[in-house]
Amino acid sequence: MKSVPHLSALILSLCGLGSSAWAQPAAANPLLPAPQAIGMILPEETAPGFTQPSREMRRPQVRGGYFESIATAAPRRWQSVAGWGEQPATFTKADLGLRASLGVQTTLLGTDNINFERLGQRRAETLLETSALIKVSLGDSQGWIPGIGSNLSGNHLQLLYVPTLFQQLGDGRSITAHHFLGEWGHTTATWRSLLRVDYDQRLLISSENTSPEDNFTMLDASLMGESKINPKNTLRAKGTLRRIELPNGLSARNHWIGEMVWFYELSPKTRFGPGAELGFVDFEQGQLGHQNYQQAQLWGEWRPTEKLSFSSTLGLETRAIRSGAQSDHLRRLVGQWFMSWQASDKTRLSLRARLNQDPSVIAQGATARTLRVGPEFQHEFSEHFYSTFDATLMRRRYLGLDQPRLDIEPLCRLAMGWRAQQDRRLNRTNLELFYQWHHRDRSDDPADDRFRTQAGLQLTHQF
Repeated sequence: MKSVPHLSALILSLCGLGSSAWAQPAAANPLLPAPQAIGMILPEETAPGFTQPSREMRRPQVRGGYFESIATAAPRRWQSVAGWGEQPATFTKADLGLRASLGVQTTLLGTDNINFERLGQRRAETLLETSALIKVSLGDSQGWIPGIGSNLSGNHLQLLYVPTLFQQLGDGRSITAHHFLGEWGHTTATWRSLLRVDYDQRLLISSENTSPEDNFTMLDASLMGESKINPKNTLRAKGTLRRIELPNGLSARNHWIGEMVWFYELSPKTRFGPGAELGFVDFEQGQLGHQNYQQAQLWGEWRPTEKLSFSSTLGLETRAIRSGAQSDHLRRLVGQWFMSWQASDKTRLSLRARLNQDPSVIAQGATARTLRVGPEFQHEFSEHFYSTFDATLMRRRYLGLDQPRLDIEPLCRLAMGWRAQQDRRLNRTNLELFYQWHHRDRSDDPADDRFRTQAGLQLTHQF
């Protein structure tokens, strides 16, 4: 695969940057943003007020806001095996904040439409997924957050590798997919920087409720810097290089993205400010041309209570699309919204929404304008039993096609779970029974509507 050489180079670069003095102490950072402002990549802590059992929830406790929208993206395979809350560790060296952990996850599921095909081409299948977890943390990724960090290291490094073997028991086929996530960060009292590398293979056949539009291989490298100019003003900038490759080889492309936002702290509970984003999309196939866009944004974060928080980004995007001799200009609203409410010690509700436009995966050369909205509900019945429910409604309008096309995609996942008592080493076992439902309604071709259900059992053990 073409991305592999680039991935190797980025990993080597990441490790080189992480070779500084990890034991460097850092004082508490009162000038840095409030905890709710940032959603970290590999969450190690949970939102204030949650009881200890809640740290075992299947989904991460997202704080809303910035660094890659976990809250609004489709659920990803590695999230359910990576572990958060109180992280098990097979090896720990406290003076350096060094932890290494291992885990394994096995999922057995049955589906009535393994490849999400149209009526008449549906094929039932039984699928066995086996994922291994290898995670290493050096330093404290959240030491910069006052009141949360414990090791308070000036530098941190996190590496996560999750390979997954998919075996189709009916026809004997198998395939291995990989996920790698690396993050290096440096923090001072007034400055924070993050370098992140993310490689992910998203497969439609998996137990992820993945839409065909999200079925691709991604290599993402980003660098973010944040400066606290004074106690009320923060300036943040981020640059991203993203490579997208598709199973059929069509519409492979590169994204270059630059972002900047200025935050003003109106009060300890409220921040807002203007931002801007510039992007360029270059397709590998010359006939698909290229795209460039500019966004003027308004960011806002509000936490009225310890149990309720809101974050949003609203922007106006101007996108120039050039394909061969044709060109077009689109001006549309874009944005992200996230709400989190901890209704009680055992119940949590979040609501997420995202409005954006990107090159389409399944409609070659078109731009898909997508509204994605849905709730996520988590409840604990006891120390051992819990339930989760999340749903998403996606509405996609395809621009640039000869015939108008509108797709409606509702999907949901319901799960009942049991988790064993942690032992002294924080080893733990989690068993989850789940049901998923996914539908796609296509306006221009009703015969191409798709429907799929999946039901299965998932066992996770972290050593």
